[in-house]
Amino acid sequence: MRLLREWNVEDIVERWKNELHIDIAREFGDHKTFALYECLDTALQFYRPADIAGCPTVYADLQNLQWYWYHSPLRQEHVIALRRMPRQSRIVEVGCGTGTFVEEAAKQGHSALGIDTNTESIADGLRHNRPVDHTSLEELRATQPESFDVVCAFQVLEHISDPLPFLELCLRVLRPGGRLMIGVPNIDGYIRFENHVLDMPPHHMTRWSEESLMALAELLPMQAVHVQAEHIERKNVAYYINLLAKHHRNKGSLLWHKKLLPLYRTIMKCGLRRFVRGHSIYAEFVKQ
Repeated sequence: MRLLREWNVEDIVERWKNELHIDIAREFGDHKTFALYECLDTALQFYRPADIAGCPTVYADLQNLQWYWYHSPLRQEHVIALRRMPRQSRIVEVGCGTGTFVEEAAKQGHSALGIDTNTESIADGLRHNRPVDHTSLEELRATQPESFDVVCAFQVLEHISDPLPFLELCLRVLRPGGRLMIGVPNIDGYIRFENHVLDMPPHHMTRWSEESLMALAELLPMQAVHVQAEHIERKNVAYYINLLAKHHRNKGSLLWHKKLLPLYRTIMKCGLRRFVRGHSIYAEFVKQ
């Protein structure tokens, strides 16, 4: 593995306070620094030390932010998964949040269940009569082994310090020949320009690309059958252009003068955005 970058904990704690108004000092314990590494075999990027992943309190605090993903409607990864899902599948979504995806899956004729260990998100889902349950993947494996046609994990894997045991559990509740559907932030998308405080501990613990996702098929008894990078959504075009402009202006480029940005936004909204990588990447595997 190789070291990519190191941060001071105090700086990140201060950024969370200023940008999110959340105090995360307790999450780091006695650690003064943390670092980002890259596995030379799989291209997976991961943060260490491993014990600084956020506790449930962090996610409860984030859930109070109206723009946080728990409150988002169906996303591109959901649409892709539903389009590729066999008819009348028995599915479980791990880390379902408030259950938006499983609600839509049930409407489309699937037998759908969403599980999450976040008490507040499950309570919100139940208030909307969505098929969600406050249970863990370990509990599901003990009671319903190899019983699902499809296991989904959207925007979950990046929060886990050691993803292989989690994925092994996913496979244990999946029947042979069943499908594992994953969605994660794409480090080859626009997030590479962000330096966002949520793309690091205690929120994110791993960073994924198409290469690192495909490497999972070499480590686990499953075959990769589909990978698809999301494109830029229309609502994110202005944000994307501003990110690019800031990135290139810092390098002295005159092509990203502020007077040219409205032209770039118009071109992107006219269709070019569909050829530009967006926030996430979708990967699908079949259990062997």
